[in-house]
Amino acid sequence: MKRTSFAIASLMAACADAGDITEWKKRSVYQLLTDRFSLDYQRVGSGYPGSSCTDLSRYCGGTWKGIENNLDYIEGMGFDAI
Repeated sequence: MKRTSFAIASLMAACADAGDITEWKKRSVYQLLTDRFSLDYQRVGSGYPGSSCTDLSRYCGGTWKGIENNLDYIEGMGFDAI
């Protein structure tokens, strides 16, 4: 948990110096819903329903760690911001 908190804090600090409006207009942004994107596979056995969740009123199990584990995938599609 400390590692994830550190990663989130680092991202927030980076956002403070993330560039001005002109730089953001050049970025390719990938929009996602945390609980729908990707599971932290270490937690799947704990009763999380998985990525096949279609009921938008339920939490589906995606985590910040799941996103972190897929940053290369997102970058590989050509996106440089989330």
